[in-house]
Amino acid sequence: MAEWVKTKVGEFLKERDGRYKPNDPKVTNLKRLNKIDFTGVIHFSDKSSKTDMIIAKKGDLVISGINVAKGALAVYDGSDDITATIHYSSYQFDDEKINVEYFKRFLKSTKFIQLLKDQVKGGIKTEIKPKHLLPLKIDLPDIDTQKSIVDFFKRIENEIGDINFQISKQHNSINQMRQSILQEAVEGKLTAGWRKQNPELIYGENHAARLLEKIKAEKDRLGKDGKIKKQKTLPPISEDEKPFDLPEGWVWCRVDDFADVVRGGSPRPAGSPEFYDGEIPFLKVADLTADENIYLEKHTYTIKEKGLKKTRLVSPNTFMLTNSGATLGVPKICAFETTFNDGIQALLFLPNELHQIFLFLFFKSKTQFLRESVFGRGQPNLNTDMTKILVFA
Repeated sequence: MAEWVKTKVGEFLKERDGRYKPNDPKVTNLKRLNKIDFTGVIHFSDKSSKTDMIIAKKGDLVISGINVAKGALAVYDGSDDITATIHYSSYQFDDEKINVEYFKRFLKSTKFIQLLKDQVKGGIKTEIKPKHLLPLKIDLPDIDTQKSIVDFFKRIENEIGDINFQISKQHNSINQMRQSILQEAVEGKLTAGWRKQNPELIYGENHAARLLEKIKAEKDRLGKDGKIKKQKTLPPISEDEKPFDLPEGWVWCRVDDFADVVRGGSPRPAGSPEFYDGEIPFLKVADLTADENIYLEKHTYTIKEKGLKKTRLVSPNTFMLTNSGATLGVPKICAFETTFNDGIQALLFLPNELHQIFLFLFFKSKTQFLRESVFGRGQPNLNTDMTKILVFA
């Protein structure tokens, strides 16, 4: 059975001496360590530093005093000396007493953190320095047992890596399948069998062209009554804008043909007690992007009645779309009466003939396209005019 001996870290690690001013000739021409990432990879920087420096040599264990417990440590294997700020420390180690791969894993363990709390007078505030590390006493097995433990960890780590790869692969496959199903839904392929069995339901008054005429007539009436802005004349839909062939009974139109697209607003100044923390729900982009659900049933923020003049109040079951940031183009159907900020659009006066779930699927299939369109043009957000001209089947 392996023997574990209480051993002071300073018995197998020795700090490399030397602390240098940034302009000291001994360090000015050396490559400077910029950071050690949490996977143990060393990154360098060409920029100078005003902080005092240390030197590390080939084979040294280099430790970040701030992030060592997160994995920011590495054995430097370059041939030339390097320099680093005093937020790092460099150590020579006795490889007859310590397997450095074993020690790396130990330094990332909860046992190490607990030792620091128990043994370092006053506790650790921000940095772990040699004066904290070297006096620590740890239970250390013989070198052969250390190697066996490392081999075991490597096997487990490799297995975990393989599992994570497979999970990622399956996740990508699921996303591709979901996107494919969305596309088939908006192209009418999923309902081809139903239409074949029910031809009478897609002709006559139920033909999409007849329904669109009714919708446009209703929008004209709403415009004359002053409930929505007068519609601009939109360009006809070109053949290049039609991404696929439509099934019988469907027609192409633009979003503006069937919806009044509006943007929200925010009472200013943001967070002011004059306007906020009231009884009226107030949505931000994060509310719409928190999950993959079709319906939004909860909110985080509220405003007072005084803030209504600075935003929009919409009825339950309003269709919404995020229009700013990296998460723009996310659709949602809000289940409750609410107000919303200018990072969100709403599609108002939707006709009863248009099923909102189908509209959700349409915008879901367009999310990536919308993001590429906006960022490809260098714009910070999706404006309402861009949404209005989207071609819808």
